[in-house]
Amino acid sequence: MKREKKSRDVLKAALYIVRGQPRRERQYRDAVEEILGAGGAQYAEYTMRGGEKARAYLPGAKGKTGNPTASKVEAIDALERLGYVKTMRRVQEAYEAIGGDLPEKMRQDLQRAISLNCADGKRYTYERLNVGGIGRSDFYARRATFLYDVAAKCGLE
Repeated sequence: MKREKKSRDVLKAALYIVRGQPRRERQYRDAVEEILGAGGAQYAEYTMRGGEKARAYLPGAKGKTGNPTASKVEAIDALERLGYVKTMRRVQEAYEAIGGDLPEKMRQDLQRAISLNCADGKRYTYERLNVGGIGRSDFYARRATFLYDVAAKCGLE
């Protein structure tokens, strides 16, 4: 079954989304590290009558609890709802769909080759990528299918 042709502009936009994937992944990792590495809940220290020090955990802003784990889970959930994270996940799904009909080793090689080719098509041409068992026309057809999937998942029409 032949796929409907998308405009060249849509495919270029999908290609630029794919090229921005490393930046989005780096930004996501940094945000998660910042959330997980942040201090726990806020607390107030006070001295009890017996001279013992104690802490009273204060509720966070916007109705959050004083539980540091729950606050971090809420922050990561909020991060997952951000636009760039949704785009990152959609591109990852499209990468996972590459070569579903191939053996695992060949599939991984194809995913790597398409990733490199999308990042820099002039440096990483089919001839330099050495993708065994897949012909030139099949490789570029699978790359186009990948870009179609990215465009569809990201809502480009």
